[in-house]
Amino acid sequence: MTKTAVHPPSSQPMEEQHRPSTAGTTMAAGNVLLRVDVLLLPIMTVAYGLQFYDKAVLGSATIFGILTDLDLQVGKDLSRYSLATAAFYYGYIVGVIPAALLSQRLKVTGFLGASIILWGAICLLTPAITSWRGLVVQRVFLGLVESTVSPGFLLVTRQWYTSQEMPMRIGIWYSATGFFSVLSGLINYGLGTSTHSIPIWKTLFLVPGSLTVFFGIALLLLLPPSPTERPLLKIPGYNVFSEQEVELILEKTRDEMLSREQSKWNWSQVVEALLDVKVWIFTFMATAIYVVNGGVTAFGPIIIRSIGYTPTKAILLQTPGGAVTVVAILVVAFVSLRFKNARLILLCLGSLPVLIGAAMIWGSSWSNKAVPLVGYWLLPAFGAPYVMLLSLVGANVAGSTKSAYASGAVFVGYNAGNIAAAYILKPTEAARHYPTTWAIITAMMLVTMALAGLLAGIMAWENRKRDREGHTTKSQIEQLGGMAEDPVGRAQDDLASEESLKMHIELDQKDLTDKQNRAFRYVF
Repeated sequence: MTKTAVHPPSSQPMEEQHRPSTAGTTMAAGNVLLRVDVLLLPIMTVAYGLQFYDKAVLGSATIFGILTDLDLQVGKDLSRYSLATAAFYYGYIVGVIPAALLSQRLKVTGFLGASIILWGAICLLTPAITSWRGLVVQRVFLGLVESTVSPGFLLVTRQWYTSQEMPMRIGIWYSATGFFSVLSGLINYGLGTSTHSIPIWKTLFLVPGSLTVFFGIALLLLLPPSPTERPLLKIPGYNVFSEQEVELILEKTRDEMLSREQSKWNWSQVVEALLDVKVWIFTFMATAIYVVNGGVTAFGPIIIRSIGYTPTKAILLQTPGGAVTVVAILVVAFVSLRFKNARLILLCLGSLPVLIGAAMIWGSSWSNKAVPLVGYWLLPAFGAPYVMLLSLVGANVAGSTKSAYASGAVFVGYNAGNIAAAYILKPTEAARHYPTTWAIITAMMLVTMALAGLLAGIMAWENRKRDREGHTTKSQIEQLGGMAEDPVGRAQDDLASEESLKMHIELDQKDLTDKQNRAFRYVF
């Protein structure tokens, strides 16, 4: 793949190269941002949606015969099904940190494209399984391969967008879980109400598997490995950028000092990440948020059937929850663009619909089926706080290896939550409407909000400490030039601005972590 060489003209003074954008430059940057959005967001949204579809289809298969055909249920005992559900996340939790580190080191396009094709093939082979043990093994391998996509997409987002642009873009591609919840529900409902020569549950896996293989090939061909590299299949005006456009992308992301494009592993950064309390808080928050997933994905159809609906209606009635996911994610992402340092507040506000939904299910008698059903539809709003969490990780961890490790650690937490979620529903509590499930979900959301408050305090304290030390951010330096009213003072400010900017460019090239770079400021 060819790289686009980008060098700022050496004849330009430093202060001219890094002045605030003119109106023309601002317009050009806006046009480039739009082009990047048109290229990346549809690809990442569809790919992330297919990942959700491939793993979540097992829940729909439970009401079309897979439990009995593969001996996943013995009497009222669903422990084998719980194991098969958790097995996906066992594979994921093993693979996610190596995947995060490999995506930083390898060509991300080839790595992601090959992974997507492989997991599509694994999904396609599900109908060949004849026992519950075989399904457990298949789910482990599916999780192992799918562990590449989340850290890979977080890396892609960091390469192309600023920290202020990240929440909306992460929100868009992550909202695919909601879009595909609706789409897969409609597809599964159609398959479930039609006649087939093979068991219905087997047909449910063929559609997402085929789509995934096809799309993996498309991603492999169309997605550039980085802003400075060309894709395998070049389409001018779509996925090919000029040198000037690449420079605009690099300039705005360079200002973030997040060290996006280092390929060497730095084990000292891994040690720093292990000792960083913020990384641990990110991980625990991901765990707590994703325990909720057990009540939505793994056991959703079973819970809706318990409310009093038929199997096919249970599939169809899952789709409004997907719409709630999309709306909740896009609302918090949009608001985060308008208000600086509102992400943790939005994370807490996004947790409230989940608490309300759990209370409606837990506290109602279920004599009126609409009350627990609406409560169930509110549970998928947990995607909104998780998107805010991902944007916090992307914007607040610097150093190429440290950021890759932190991303992996968060997805380890994600998997730990999903593994725990596979066991939060007790079939023996069906007559009492599963009180343990809703108590656990409520507790996890409250823990998430408490950790958000702790994280805000730590980040605010660290920012104030660096301000007292006299370390200025790059944006503050850029504002120095030309601030004085008299010519002498203006010249002195310009000189100070130039020297400070030189220092920041050197810092950008050293792959410093957020702890090492005292000019770094946390965004929350």
